[in-house]
Parts: sequence; C-alpha cells; structure tokens
Amino acid sequence: MKLNRKSITKKIITTLLIILLMGCGVSFGVGYSRQINAWFYDIKVKVNGGYMQLSNEPFIYDGCIYVPLRDISNCLGFQLVWEDDTKIANLTGNGNMPYYNQYNNNVPNYNYNNPNYNNPNYNNPNYNYPYVVANKQSDRDIERKLNQDYEEYTEGTDDLKFEYDVSKESSYIKIKMEGQNFNKFSTEWKKRDDDDFKDFVEDIGEFAGDQLSDDVTIYVYDKNSKNIAKYEYDEGKNKLTTRYEYDDMSIDDIEDKLNDEYEEYTDGDYDLKFDYELTKHSDYIKVAMDGENFDRTSSRWNDRDDSDFRDFAEDIAEEIYDVIDDKDVRIYVEDEDGDKAAEYFYDESRDDFSKKYEY
Repeated sequence: MKLNRKSITKKIITTLLIILLMGCGVSFGVGYSRQINAWFYDIKVKVNGGYMQLSNEPFIYDGCIYVPLRDISNCLGFQLVWEDDTKIANLTGNGNMPYYNQYNNNVPNYNYNNPNYNNPNYNNPNYNYPYVVANKQSDRDIERKLNQDYEEYTEGTDDLKFEYDVSKESSYIKIKMEGQNFNKFSTEWKKRDDDDFKDFVEDIGEFAGDQLSDDVTIYVYDKNSKNIAKYEYDEGKNKLTTRYEYDDMSIDDIEDKLNDEYEEYTDGDYDLKFDYELTKHSDYIKVAMDGENFDRTSSRWNDRDDSDFRDFAEDIAEEIYDVIDDKDVRIYVEDEDGDKAAEYFYDESRDDFSKKYEY
C-alpha cells in the first residue's frame, strides 16, 4: 500500500510504544517491536489556555493523540516511576497540576523536576483542571483533509481530480469522490493503473476509518455524476474490497458517450450539431446521426470539409468497434428535416471504413 500522498506528513516508525509514552530513557527486559503508521501534524497541547512543554513530538495513531507520559504526569502533578521488572509505569502523588494561567497563550515555563512548581492550589483537593489528551476527528475534519491532500490521483497516464463529500451514516462512513475532469468513458479513467488507484482509495478508507472508528463505503463518480466505482473498507480487518468498477461499455454507454463527446462537428466553416441513437442488429450496429441545426441543401452542410467530416465519422465507428467485437458499423446522417445527408459503413472483417453516400 502506498501511504505517502502529496503534502501529508506521514512518517512510518518502528519503535516500542512504551518508549514514546514514557518520553524518557528507560531500560527494558524482553519485549517486542512492531511497525505502525503515525501522523505528525506539529501537534500542540493546551491546558486552560496555556501550552504544555513537551519533551517529544506528539503524533496520531489509530485515531488517538499520543503524548509523552512523563509530560502528562508532570502536568497532572504526579511523580512517574518506571518499574522495569514489572513493566509498570507507576504514577504517585495527589494529582494536582502545576499552575496554568488560562489567559496566557504562551508556553508555560515550569520546572519539570518539581511537579508542584507555582501551583497555588496544590493543597486544595477540590481544585479540578479539565484536560483532554485525545480526540477523534469529525466527518467535516476528514472531508477537509481529503479535499486538501487527496485532490488529485497522479499515478495514471492522466491526472484525475476529485472533490470529497463525507457523511457519517448509522453503521458506516460514506465518502463520495466526485470526479472533476473526466467521465466514465474517457481515456483518463480507462488508463489509470487499477492496482495503484485501489491503493489510493485504500489510503482514503484507512484514514477515515481510523479517525472515525467505523467501516467506510467509497463511491466514485465522474464529472457528470455517473457512478463508476464502489469500494468498501473494513476498518477492523484493514481490508479494501472492490464492489464495482466501470470497465466494459454497453451499447447504451456508447450512445451516451457519443452524445457527450461527439455532439458537435466543429472543423468546418459552421458547427454541425448531432443527436445519436444506436441500435444493435444481428451483424452490425446502426448509428443514427440526427442533425439538429442544418439542412442538407444549406451552406452549413455544403461548406464542410468532406475529408475531415469522414474522419469524424470514422472516429465514431472506432469508438464502437473498439468496444463491440465482430460487428460492422453503419452510420446514417440525417439533416434537421430527417432527409438523408450521408451514409458510411465500417466492415469489421476487412477493417475498412468507406463512404456509401454523401448529398
């Protein structure tokens, strides 16, 4: 899985978590290590408006913020003792914190060696300090992060741009990846690296699942809001499953593509507009190109470049026979009155495109 995406500062660390929690030098007996994926964001901790001084940089892992335990114990007014034989971090004391001025946003300057330094309420057992160590992010936080750091998929032949919408449903997290610069029929989508794109989506699912502690369903749409993929990320198993990916085009898909990408012929003196209807016969595909803005007797039709228009019609035939094998293609062009303006045939067996009729 590729976990380093764009400007996200994501460090892979291999360590003993107890070292990170203690924030001090201690010795160990027999233990074990494992690799974790931690997120570093230059995290700061404030208590009653004042910043804590931290001996090691905090990080986020599995939706929780990890802060050195010695710093926390000092802040809360405990003395920390590491018992190496039993591997117990022992906190002793009455649990009163050093004094923080809630109106001062500067980093407090207190003595780590004296946990009761400058605390006027040290002897007051009823004095309480609110303190939050870890918070998970909201769906809006996740949405902002995705739109900031996963805006583009850049590992294919062409970059794919996305906008994200994140919502927390009753039993899962729903993420909509809305394509901004491609449609389901385009080469940008077809020529992506399938495995790498799944890694890209898996990173998104893992990030959202870890932060919101739930499974994730990811829907991918093209720029015309047509669904082209669906993935499910199991947060407990750390596994992405592909439920649907658009790959094979049907006759209706080809018709939609022609109406989307071949709506206008623009290389003549006048633009010619068309509406397409495809019909599948036993041995050929019939393409009806219904002219929308010209008559076959008008200058709009007569002043076109004949050779260039045939290339336009041949491109249409290629769009069809590239997808549907063993079928000839017959293209019938009509003007706005329904009168025949041209006919072109593609012979699949001979790989030959020819003009049959032009008015």
